[in-house]
Amino acid sequence: MLQVEEIKGGLDGLELGQGLIDVNEARYFIEKLYNMAVSQTYIAAQKELGIKEMEIKLNGITQRNQVQDELFQHVVRTQGLDLATLSRPVSSNSSNSSSRSTSPTDT
Repeated sequence: MLQVEEIKGGLDGLELGQGLIDVNEARYFIEKLYNMAVSQTYIAAQKELGIKEMEIKLNGITQRNQVQDELFQHVVRTQGLDLATLSRPVSSNSSNSSSRSTSPTDT
């Protein structure tokens, strides 16, 4: 009977030890999850900041483009230029045929 009580007492100690391991494991997992949450939050904040910076750049470029377009329109109006003639590509066919030299074998 004494042996049964010793074994029972030993099991209680073993169960207590197992409980400590479980608490330590739980603490480890909680710390790990906390660190992962902080890390993911930091990454999300960095991405959000990057997006805001890109939006600011885009707005600046859009404003500059608008100012340049307005300036271009103003110059065209004040100089009396026709946009249709400015946007037409220069034909290079006539210049190629007249500037072409003849080959000695063609004569």
